[in-house]
Amino acid sequence: MWLVRERERDEEMRRQEKEQELQERTERELGGRQIPEPLREKFDITICNRMLHSKILRGVIIMLAVAVFVPVLVFLFLDMDTNVSERTQTCVVYSEYRIPCGPKNISANACWDINCCFDTGTKTCYHYLPSKYLYKAVGDSEEIDYLVPITDNTPFGGTNKPKVYLTITPESKDKLSISLHEQVAKKVIRRVYANEDNEYNVTVYTKEMGVEVRRISTGDVLLTTSRGPTIVSDRYWEWTVDLESEHLYGIDFLRAKENETITRIIYKNAENHTSVPKFMAYRDGKYYGLEIEHEGPLEIIVLPSRLIVLRLLAGNYLTLHLSTGPSPTDVLKQQRRVDYKLPPYWALGVHICRDGRFKSLGKFLKEFREFVDNSKTIPYDSDCVHENIFSLTMDWNEKELNAIINAVDKVKKKFMMSLAPQILLDSAINEEAQKLGILYDGPGKYLGKNVTYPDYKLNSEEKRKWFTDSFNALPWKPDGFVLRDNWAVNENYTENSTKVFQYMTENIRNTLSNTLPWNSTIDKTEHILRHNSYGHDHAVAISEMNPELVLTASYMAGTPGFAHEQNVNISWVNFKLMLTKTLSHSLFGGALYSTPVCGSTSFYSEETHEALCMRWYLAAATMPMFRISSDEPRRDPSSFKSKTLRNIAIEAIEKRYTLLPYYYTILSDKMPLVRPMFFNYPNDKDVFDLDEQYMLGDALLVVQPVFFRIPTLKFYLPEHDGGWYEFWGGMQYLEKGWIEIPVVETELVTFIAAGNIVPLQNSVSDTAEDSRLKPLKLAVALNCTNNKAPCKASGKLYTRDSSILVFNADEHSLQISHNDPGASQLSSPPTIAVLKVYGLPGHTDQAIHINCDDNVNNTCKIDSTYHRIMYTVT
Repeated sequence: MWLVRERERDEEMRRQEKEQELQERTERELGGRQIPEPLREKFDITICNRMLHSKILRGVIIMLAVAVFVPVLVFLFLDMDTNVSERTQTCVVYSEYRIPCGPKNISANACWDINCCFDTGTKTCYHYLPSKYLYKAVGDSEEIDYLVPITDNTPFGGTNKPKVYLTITPESKDKLSISLHEQVAKKVIRRVYANEDNEYNVTVYTKEMGVEVRRISTGDVLLTTSRGPTIVSDRYWEWTVDLESEHLYGIDFLRAKENETITRIIYKNAENHTSVPKFMAYRDGKYYGLEIEHEGPLEIIVLPSRLIVLRLLAGNYLTLHLSTGPSPTDVLKQQRRVDYKLPPYWALGVHICRDGRFKSLGKFLKEFREFVDNSKTIPYDSDCVHENIFSLTMDWNEKELNAIINAVDKVKKKFMMSLAPQILLDSAINEEAQKLGILYDGPGKYLGKNVTYPDYKLNSEEKRKWFTDSFNALPWKPDGFVLRDNWAVNENYTENSTKVFQYMTENIRNTLSNTLPWNSTIDKTEHILRHNSYGHDHAVAISEMNPELVLTASYMAGTPGFAHEQNVNISWVNFKLMLTKTLSHSLFGGALYSTPVCGSTSFYSEETHEALCMRWYLAAATMPMFRISSDEPRRDPSSFKSKTLRNIAIEAIEKRYTLLPYYYTILSDKMPLVRPMFFNYPNDKDVFDLDEQYMLGDALLVVQPVFFRIPTLKFYLPEHDGGWYEFWGGMQYLEKGWIEIPVVETELVTFIAAGNIVPLQNSVSDTAEDSRLKPLKLAVALNCTNNKAPCKASGKLYTRDSSILVFNADEHSLQISHNDPGASQLSSPPTIAVLKVYGLPGHTDQAIHINCDDNVNNTCKIDSTYHRIMYTVT
């Protein structure tokens, strides 16, 4: 028996080596280049002649027919549901489709022993196609009772679960879930047939279990799990998802690039605490989405082929939520987990705090007063004094604390309390929590202090009362909260398990460290199963106290509040990553995602980083949130020694406050403020790769230089009816295409799309709400491309009365109306001070300013009865 197995292995290795040699020879002949179209016919004839006259090549053809084409055809026709004994696996798999198998650096013999393929050239082990690690269904011809493994063992030496379940649940006409789980479930229908309500149909293959979802209107495959293994074992699951997409957008990376393997680990930690496992795919003009629901650490590998490999280290289920789109907006709405709540207006202002090592209250107060004295001309909306002032639960001198409270009250800014979930070991709150049994076992270290970790899943009256009493004991009732380090930071713990987990990498080991030990328990449940939701539960508990605003460091789908990043070094790489993550979060529902301007760590030199910090401030003017919080050296404008940097930083802040009426109007529509280009131009393939320019709503396009001292900036203007205008000056660009301009470090490159009216603040005040009381400016970008019709533009404004004003303009006039003709009046109708009109005939090279303050009797003020009011443009 052993000799037969060795002989089979040797034959398999020799066959693969021949196939690989043939593939490499072909690649060498082509030189890695595509054949020019005029030479393709000649090349084909030459190759055919060589094949017909060479015995060796004829033999190779026969070998390829057997070894390649037949298995591939079998695989493509999975829906024939053939018996497993008739299936043929192959090792001839394109490199970009190869799914890693077994431990790292495994030998060839060991690889073959675990029923996987080995590439002698790259020394890599990968799964057969189809994989030999699959499940099959048990049940009758119409229904499935459960699934059993075809192979007993896993590639890592574990044992597959002898029985698992598959549940397919239509959630709506355009969304469904596919769940692989251990717990007993009802029978599921083998084929969920299309009906007049659903946008999809589902087929489950039973001999080698795989799920396939197709779009009814086109027949296109949206999702299949048949391209890789299905492994379900103790502390290791693996499932492969193919969205069969032309383009794939997802976790933090926005678009998956060709020839690039991307790995993300979803287990909240200092390096990655905001990633959400969501994807958006594009194929043939339509978009669709995938969200992955899970417990425990999940490693996600996106191969160059855009295959998504899921590897779960703990938990008893993996659920795929598929949304059918077909537009990016549809996918965004279909994936939204919670009811959209419009944030307060002041949330869009600038937020200031300070981070770094622990100080006394007296030093905190001294630094805060110095900042206030030096920042009288800087608009901002909130301050938190210091990130660590309340992180150790009220261990403060009452007199000093009252002095800080009084100092903050005097500046008349919102107070955002920075709060961590850990509590001091020797505090009264800890003693009460211990009596109630709501602490994870074992203390830890946070900020050098001994701390404990409450369970914030308030699923009993006792827990809710404990939390409410603790919350009410806070000496200060803040306007909002910044929840930090709420992935349960533990500075004492380093993961060093060697035998518990079948699968372990250095990245996973680091991810499991510096937090609660994975095997800490609460309610007999290991922390590893609750870790990803720990910060979520913390945010839920705080949100139920009804603060105006909650920012949370640990974020997952459905978390109340908005995600913010910690531990950001300043670098051009991280600046680019900030842009990418902002676009990704906006795409998947993170409306007010924020990163600290110019970084948050002590790694900063004003002399070295002046140009980058200047650019970061300009970019922050267009980001969903503008938050400045750092270790020393500080990065608020008052702390800069360079007059140029200070002035540009203040100008960037003022630009942001100018744009707030437009920003808030966008958010009132429950749409993302910052958007990837394809969100607005979903069928323009030239925008699919763009991540250094983006849209603000429908009207504004922003371009960011992301490299140091580049001489020119190249960007793309999509086709738009009426073209584009440079926002600050007014130059018109009618044609779509690529444009290259000189880079000016102090400029924010922005364009307004023709046909839009953008409401702006004409001047700014100390805060967002105070600025909102001042007169408006309307940027009117006329679309004059239709010679037979008048120029036109339209827009709207979300007012302080939560009403919508609608603007319509032509080259002669502007009219304003209420979106509800039956409304009586607004309590505080806004005043329009200036019209900035782009594209007036004869003035297409600049915008024309019309000062409404010159009108007699202040006729630019909107009539409270909302009759249409005309503004003559001369």
